[in-house]
Amino acid sequence: MFDLIGLARAHLITGEPDRGCELVTEALPRIDLGDAGGRVARKLGDWSREASRYADMPAVRETQDQVRELVSAS
Repeated sequence: MFDLIGLARAHLITGEPDRGCELVTEALPRIDLGDAGGRVARKLGDWSREASRYADMPAVRETQDQVRELVSAS
């Protein structure tokens, strides 16, 4: 999960927020916040904050919402 989230963050840096959203969306169903959950939640939070500059894009807002739901449910 760390690799997918890290790659998603790299796509934000390179101006490819759609691809970053795809990777985070791919990772979300596989994430178990029980084991190392705090670290994963922090990485997702980092992605979400970094994606804020693209918040005008529907895919980014939707992915940020999904991240918030997962993290708040833990």
